[in-house]
Amino acid sequence: MDSTAPLTVVLWTGVEARVLRAAKRMSVRAFAEHLGVAARTVSYWESEGRQITPRPDMQAILDRALESATTEVRRRFALLAPDAE
Repeated sequence: MDSTAPLTVVLWTGVEARVLRAAKRMSVRAFAEHLGVAARTVSYWESEGRQITPRPDMQAILDRALESATTEVRRRFALLAPDAE
């Protein structure tokens, strides 16, 4: 992966949210706090996996979290995420 290339997710699901949390090496609670959402929201996304697509406002929050991530986190995300471009 070219670390300077933009990394995007076309449509976030619970799978990509879980992968971003794992790439950031955060607990559910810490990740929820980082995003500014309830821990139960993150838990719900992760439990539903591909069956859930967060609302557009939540998609934007996840986009910003990925965009602002360090190069190392983005590298881990790209390695773990099934559909990251």
